[in-house]
Amino acid sequence: MGVGRSGNIIRSTDNGSSFDNATSPTGNPLYGTTFGNNTFVGVGDNGNIVRSTDNGSSWDNVTSSTSNHLRGVGFGNNTFVAVGEDGVVARSTENGTTWDNSTRSTTKRLYSISFTS
Repeated sequence: MGVGRSGNIIRSTDNGSSFDNATSPTGNPLYGTTFGNNTFVGVGDNGNIVRSTDNGSSWDNVTSSTSNHLRGVGFGNNTFVAVGEDGVVARSTENGTTWDNSTRSTTKRLYSISFTS
């Protein structure tokens, strides 16, 4: 899965040999995507969060807990976590359907997040 400018979403069903465009529910730039619990989540400008539960065939907007730009998203321990401008950290323990803000330790821009097992 790949995301980009103008809400562009591309997906591969053959291990990256070829990619097709998916219909995006947003025109906002998307900067990060991740997969967990059979769900893809993408994040971008203005707190935009998109979600797919059918292997990326269709996508829906999800209500975000922030209007800050989100730059990266990760999945671990049954939790999606998105990070972005002004140190915002948003998380979902509801498989990406609802999001809340976590306490932040910085006001610096965050670009990426990952989990360890």
